[in-house]
Amino acid sequence: EVEVNYRKSRAAADKASMLGPNLSIVHNARGIILQYLDFDWTGAAAEFRRAAELAPGDVSPKVNLSVVLMTLGQTEQAAQLVRDALKIDPLRAQFYADLASYQILLGHLPEAEQAMHKAVKLDPTGFNYYQALSFISILRGDAKTALAEAQQESRQPYRDLNVALAMQVSPDRAAADAALKMLIDKYATIAAYQVGDAYALCKDPDNMFKWLDRAYAQKDQGLQGMTADPFLLTYRHDPRFIALCEKMKLPVPKT
Repeated sequence: EVEVNYRKSRAAADKASMLGPNLSIVHNARGIILQYLDFDWTGAAAEFRRAAELAPGDVSPKVNLSVVLMTLGQTEQAAQLVRDALKIDPLRAQFYADLASYQILLGHLPEAEQAMHKAVKLDPTGFNYYQALSFISILRGDAKTALAEAQQESRQPYRDLNVALAMQVSPDRAAADAALKMLIDKYATIAAYQVGDAYALCKDPDNMFKWLDRAYAQKDQGLQGMTADPFLLTYRHDPRFIALCEKMKLPVPKT
């Protein structure tokens, strides 16, 4: 079924390209197809740049391009694109959340926290906003706060996913194992990447790579952030990490 939907999406994008080759929305759509279906980061970046040229006032291609640049290891440039988007649309909560995510990857935790609180203030029930706050606390080694923040997520399955990840840095190993089992039992078909992240947090690289391979087979969107994921980067020198980067057509992180 997934492959059928991918084929339909590609066919629709190709038809749109024939009917409106100079429409920004068409190039934006093609970029999304190349990004998520083909892992063609260079092609996707070119489409998003063309979409931005055709509609300079439209922030969508800029933000989509930022995700591709982050994937390619150009996180500072990605963050700048989001800052540019915020100049055009300063009240878009999601853009602050995107900026916070990039700041986390850059190791700028206070700036990330500030941006994330701005997002929450603008949209208290925003999509998965408490994940970033929880991740900041995980990186600070504050397991209690990480869990409390993850539990504030109002939507499922995101609350379950975030709580399971936060639990992996808890000193209560039995509770952490139970949370990981729940994650696998309920969400194996839609959250293989998050399972991989959980195994990274509990320092089990063998299972981490097993689930990342499953995420690759499922075309899990989370994989586009793997080369900047602070939880996974602990294992960036592992041959399995390098091999997965090559399959994803991604640059292998050097540091």
